[in-house]
Amino acid sequence: MSSTLLRIDAAACLHRDTEQACRTAAGALRAPPPAYSTGLTHEWARDLLRSIPVQYHREPAVRELQAALV
Repeated sequence: MSSTLLRIDAAACLHRDTEQACRTAAGALRAPPPAYSTGLTHEWARDLLRSIPVQYHREPAVRELQAALV
């Protein structure tokens, strides 16, 4: 789980590059076993998603992150 959190944190650091940030976070959520893809990891990824301006929410990378959070 620590590596997943570190990848999501790194994605948050890429917030100026919305596409890369979302793809990194979505990949981080898909990497660990399902038991580790809940709780804190989802909370951090949701925080990243909330930080993205609404006008970007139709972008494919943002939708990829949204799908990874389902």
